[in-house]
Amino acid sequence: MKKLTVISCSLIWGFLLFLALTKQVQGQIIVIDAGHGYNADGSNGDGRTTTEITTNWSVSIKLRDLIQNNSSWTVHLTRPNNGSGSQVSINDRWLMANNWNANMFLSIHCNAGGGTGTETFYCNNNDPTPAPDISFATEVQAKMVQYGVWADRRVVEDNSYLGYHLGVLNYSTATACLNEIGFVDKTSDAAKLLDNTWRDKFANAYYAALQNNLGGVKPSSFTLTLTPECNVTISQIRLNWTVSVGATSYDIYRDGSLYYNMVTTDPQFINNSNITVGTSYSYYVQAKNTSGSTNSNTQTATALNCTPTPIEPGNLVSLANGTTVNLKWTDNSTNENGFRIERKTGASGTYSEITAVGANVSSYSNSGVSTNQIYYYRLRAYNSEGNSGYSNEYYATTMTASSGLGASAVSSTQINLTWTDNALGETGFKIERKTGVSGAWTENADLSDTSSSYSNTGLIANTTYYYRVRAYANSTTDIPHYSSYSNEANATVTSIEQISQPIPDHYLLAHNFPNPFNPTTTIMYDLPKEGIVTIKIYDLLGIEVKTLVDEYKSAGSYSVEFNAGNLSSGTYFYRITTGDFTDVKKLILMR
Repeated sequence: MKKLTVISCSLIWGFLLFLALTKQVQGQIIVIDAGHGYNADGSNGDGRTTTEITTNWSVSIKLRDLIQNNSSWTVHLTRPNNGSGSQVSINDRWLMANNWNANMFLSIHCNAGGGTGTETFYCNNNDPTPAPDISFATEVQAKMVQYGVWADRRVVEDNSYLGYHLGVLNYSTATACLNEIGFVDKTSDAAKLLDNTWRDKFANAYYAALQNNLGGVKPSSFTLTLTPECNVTISQIRLNWTVSVGATSYDIYRDGSLYYNMVTTDPQFINNSNITVGTSYSYYVQAKNTSGSTNSNTQTATALNCTPTPIEPGNLVSLANGTTVNLKWTDNSTNENGFRIERKTGASGTYSEITAVGANVSSYSNSGVSTNQIYYYRLRAYNSEGNSGYSNEYYATTMTASSGLGASAVSSTQINLTWTDNALGETGFKIERKTGVSGAWTENADLSDTSSSYSNTGLIANTTYYYRVRAYANSTTDIPHYSSYSNEANATVTSIEQISQPIPDHYLLAHNFPNPFNPTTTIMYDLPKEGIVTIKIYDLLGIEVKTLVDEYKSAGSYSVEFNAGNLSSGTYFYRITTGDFTDVKKLILMR
């Protein structure tokens, strides 16, 4: 029992000591000294600038409100207001503080003189115990550097200013210091001094310094704001709050329950998990320290839909190749589920969807289309949220293949081709040729849209040539629209000019083929008997322009090629003379 009594007494004395310390902390008297003021006539006191006077007063009022709203401390102001006659002498100010039995005395000023940053002064001139003043000044300086983002100028005792505003510290019986917030004659400093948000931060800095010196005060009140937003396709809600002075950590409450605790970094939190699009969530933040906690206001926000409709595809091109139209486009989106392709027939037709392809696809072949038609195409991307806008529109001209292609050798160096044109809307025809059955196809000629025949000259004797033809229509790209190929045809050229047997029974000068021509044509003639043969070309004036044949020939059938590459377009004549036979025919060179 004796031991128990001893323990009980110890507990009682500890509790009484706690109550005494608590009462001591709660009973603190704080005096805020807003430096300078206005004279009775409204002029600036001490010749100071309006920036200094208004900043000192504004920050002092904000600090007073922080103390009154968040602690049980008593707070006094040495300056009664910010109007005319608000200037109070140095002696009156420290006398007020002593009469109020101040525990802490904070004098708030702004600086001048060409510097920058914040600085704090203390005074040991009449102080037998200077350590508390130095500690308070050091704490105020540290908090102003932290909260006000100021350059750390200095913490110092400078008795040369005791005859001026620093004199308020000389006879004060409280723990005291004087802080120069910033320099009014420095443009960047002055901008912060006049900014209300920065003034809030300066007041918070002073309040935090008082808390650290006195302790026993729960965090100050603060305000929460919510911002629903998208991080690419992730829906999230951003929480931002003003600083709660004295808080060492923050807890996040969502829909009334603790959601995340011990936030100790910047006053913000991003809720990007367990979020449902379109759902509203309520939040508040609890600021904490060893002396208690303070809750923010409660805010509600609705989670955004962060899966937008995809971006429309671009650069669509559709090119016909026989009965297939090949489409290509640029995929501009990153979140599509696929693409819907639409087609119409003719410019006045109606679009309808013909197919859908998957995501990241950028081509499609539309097979089995009809020929001699103009088709138009467009497409758009889609996902669960809907369709993108349409791509550009592009057309495709389909053409019916040529038929009845025939090939015949007319000399040792020439084969003539003829075919039936079945296409509509073509720009021209392309002739392809290969040598031998196993040869490779190459383009041999590009002819106009009115062509249905072609003479292939300059061939090698005793060689078999294969041919095919297809119509084409120009597009806006380097690649045209094509019809399917015609049938294949072949012919073999021989090494002799005499191309028929038996020997003809009469003279004959045949019409040249083709006619009109450009630039080559073939002239065929028959000789029933041997003799000297001349064939000459004349213009309309009867002037000879070229000799094609001038030599002895045996009886037989012959052909000769006329190349008019150096002549102008127009009408010409060719004449054969052999023995007592002469004949003249007309040919037309058309460039």
